[in-house]
Amino acid sequence: MQKLIISSDKYRFCLKGMKRQILKYWDEPDLRFKVLAFSPHDLPDCGLFSHVLVGENFSDETPWHQALSAFFEKQEEDYFFLCFEDHFLIDNVNTELFHKAEENMRLDKSISKIRLLPKYHDHQNLEEHDE
Repeated sequence: MQKLIISSDKYRFCLKGMKRQILKYWDEPDLRFKVLAFSPHDLPDCGLFSHVLVGENFSDETPWHQALSAFFEKQEEDYFFLCFEDHFLIDNVNTELFHKAEENMRLDKSISKIRLLPKYHDHQNLEEHDE
């Protein structure tokens, strides 16, 4: 499953912190993220991120759906993880939940999105959808 980080020009400085949090809390072999951005800018020095420009004439003023629609329409993968550069991880990532979420979506085509929430929202978990 590809992993995407949306990065605005205004908050791209947060990518350095995001990198630290990912390296601390996300234990997965060959982990890579595509950083979707409006303009080219330096990424933190690591093999964790690759840069994807979402198109010309877009900026932080562009509504997100307009800027990202063209990117998502060209994607071949059915499932992806999406986050913003300023939404830092606060605990270890349970990668088993990613696989379970993907399996649930594959088996039930009526599910278009699953939000994997922090532990303090544990009343909303994947087990509720297992039926």
